Amino acid sequence: MLEVVDQEDKQALEQERCSKCHISRAEDHDLSLFAGMCGHFLCKTCHGNEFDGRPIAECLVCGEEHQKNSYVPRRFESGEVHRTVMIRKEVLKELNLSLEDFGSDERKFNDYLEFKEDVVYNLEFNIDVARTKSRVELFKKRHRDQINKNTSRTKREQMERENLIKAENDRESLRLKEKVQQIQDAKRARERLRLDRLENLATSNDPKAALAAIFEEIKKEREDREKEEKEKEKNKSTISFDASQPTNSYRLFKYVPVKLSFHGPTPPSTPMIQQRRMVDMKPMDMDAARAGGFSDTLSLKHCLADACTCLFD
Repeated sequence: MLEVVDQEDKQALEQERCSKCHISRAEDHDLSLFAGMCGHFLCKTCHGNEFDGRPIAECLVCGEEHQKNSYVPRRFESGEVHRTVMIRKEVLKELNLSLEDFGSDERKFNDYLEFKEDVVYNLEFNIDVARTKSRVELFKKRHRDQINKNTSRTKREQMERENLIKAENDRESLRLKEKVQQIQDAKRARERLRLDRLENLATSNDPKAALAAIFEEIKKEREDREKEEKEKEKNKSTISFDASQPTNSYRLFKYVPVKLSFHGPTPPSTPMIQQRRMVDMKPMDMDAARAGGFSDTLSLKHCLADACTCLFD
């Protein structure tokens, strides 16, 4: 089994190959590959050489023209998957209508979704590409206003999300700076206190009494610090309730046993089964079964309950 897995991994690495120098990740596991819109790979060195002094270059496999920025670092092992993802991304970016744009008409919206999938399928498998692209352009021309409106809304929402993320990062950075500043202030305060104590000890007429006072202060500081930590832990474990809500809305859960109606004789209880030795109570071989509460008695009770059910009907 392991040999089959290793063979499949080796074949997958062989497929991740530069289309120019033909080096694969099976030969160099640290090989950096860039994938184009067509799904073919170029290594980092060949990518730089291929676009040296020119903005556009042809793919050495399929002949499609690509810009340098259209090559992105490899994210998928298969180039076909990368091609499908990129095509779908471009189609979804241009065809961004929603159900509201069709007046909540689900039939028209479903036809539009089928049209998008047909476009993706045709572009992915190179089926009537010219006609497919002309259909897309015609659709974009008919719904230009709605597409532009949705594009503007998407850009605005993206900008708002980026601003929120930036504001959150700024707050986090400020919080970390304040925390670092507090730590530094605490260190300086402890250093000043240490120097003051050493100075008092050096200038004191009774060094023994001064040393005892210093130890007493240290002990009191340690006790205060432990008390603060306990208070923090207590506050974390305390559940706070909203005072505006009625008290009876926070009732504790109370277990009520389920009453079963068998419509027949009551099955024997567990003590009766054990007393009459209806089942051989051997220790279970499976630790997982015992941990889950399963036992031979439980399975026997299920069988007896099924046998007694509906005998009076």
